[in-house]
Amino acid sequence: MPVAPEVLEGSPPTGGLRRILLVDDDAITREIVGAMLRRPRPEFEGFEVDAVESGAAALARLRTAAYDAVLLDINLPDMSGYDVAESLRRAETGARRTLILAVSASVSGADPARLRAAGIDGCLGKPLDEAALAAALAVPSGTPQRSAPAVPPLVDDFAVRALTVAVGADRARQIRDQFWAEWPGHVTRLCAARLNAPRLAELAHRLTALAGNCGYLRLSLKCRDLTVAAAASAEAAITDDLIGGVLDTGDATRAFLE
Repeated sequence: MPVAPEVLEGSPPTGGLRRILLVDDDAITREIVGAMLRRPRPEFEGFEVDAVESGAAALARLRTAAYDAVLLDINLPDMSGYDVAESLRRAETGARRTLILAVSASVSGADPARLRAAGIDGCLGKPLDEAALAAALAVPSGTPQRSAPAVPPLVDDFAVRALTVAVGADRARQIRDQFWAEWPGHVTRLCAARLNAPRLAELAHRLTALAGNCGYLRLSLKCRDLTVAAAASAEAAITDDLIGGVLDTGDATRAFLE
């Protein structure tokens, strides 16, 4: 349920400083996107970023500080991103309006009417594309948008480079190694949750972001499809087939990298 509104106490930023609040329950996503935004480059002009892991933490920050924009994961562990946005809109006073951008592993699964009703200004897909993010934040960008290939590659070189630039080569390698070290556990949990649609959707959603962060595009898309199907309470025969696709694509990605 939405949290009761409270009047925001923070003063609007001055001197052209752009402050971003990043709300995502995945620590690696917070690290990567935060590094992406903080790094000086033509598309991003010295953003100051605060990152929190839950809706409650976001509302606590928003009661005491002013931000130019909020990047808001729709699927948070304690409350939905829609509820966070509604609470922020009710708390705003005067002409002040914070830009709210939803972030979702499945943009196609987001309900445009619900986004508008919650006061959300736009929706971006995971993993975040820097050019799309720059455009959404209304920052001039010379980076062209990429067109999606007809058959998505196993590994998206653009995303791999973006990860390396954002966090450095050593940390990027650690993130990818951690993904494969945890892969058997992901497989076990997905299979165990095959008859529990809400749990399956939760696991697939997290894996969508983790694979996307590493640049494993085809695996991320397979996990996204599983998330959408499970969230719609699809029949077990459908989700079983999608789980199989996730596992096969994971194996193919790992073999490609070896």
